[in-house]
Amino acid sequence: MDDVKLFKLVADAAVVPEIDLKKAQDLATARNIPLYDALVEKDLIADENLGKLVADAIEVPFITLQKISIPLDILHIIPESVSEKQMTLVFGESQNKLKIATNNPGNKEFLEFVSKKAGKKLEIYFATLRDIKKSLNLYKKELYKTFDELLEQQVNVAGKNITSEAPIAKIVDTLIEYAYRSNASDIHIEPEEEHSLVRFRIDGILHDELKLPKELHDQVITKIKVLSALRTDEHLSAQDGKLQMKLKEEDLDVRVSLVPIVGGEKAVLR
Repeated sequence: MDDVKLFKLVADAAVVPEIDLKKAQDLATARNIPLYDALVEKDLIADENLGKLVADAIEVPFITLQKISIPLDILHIIPESVSEKQMTLVFGESQNKLKIATNNPGNKEFLEFVSKKAGKKLEIYFATLRDIKKSLNLYKKELYKTFDELLEQQVNVAGKNITSEAPIAKIVDTLIEYAYRSNASDIHIEPEEEHSLVRFRIDGILHDELKLPKELHDQVITKIKVLSALRTDEHLSAQDGKLQMKLKEEDLDVRVSLVPIVGGEKAVLR
């Protein structure tokens, strides 16, 4: 729905005071962002409530993906790259129909393609862009398996000594890529008694994401130092640096902070 139609829809529904609606419109114009984003960003209306308003207007059922469980085999009916590009994903099925959540129900050509490819009719639901983007992280659950597979492959090559030639560069790259796709602002890598704990800060809250073998912690920290042009022989003083990483979406500049703590060094990547 374009900004003009959305403005009228919100105004007619009287869910946002007119003066605030106009301020949101000015913000959208000034920052060249959709009016939808401006309304949600200024906390004038919740994303879910605005989504319901739009869904009712276009007469398409509304779904909040974050409130339901989506089987991974159902999710993968549409490949991740396609789902991300089209902002459309499969979240369920009933009888001979697939349940599709999309932010663009008018994308008839693509939806017909999915129906033909799957050999099933579709039940179309409207979901907000923010909800879909968060739900796309379900595809990333497979990245958890990446670490186990990397280490398992190395064990097969080097015997039980996983530290001999562990794929440290790949581990660091995967951590940063997964954090980026999870909309994390920080990565915390902390030595603990039995393992190396990896935590992501998402929406201001730290989440425990992964536990790596304790034996790999120092190697991961050393690799981060090398990438950030920091001293690898310094372990007792704090260091700050920056590393760069190329993703398909963009080139990332990552600020790195290393702090000595009990048990080793803690790394924070922002």
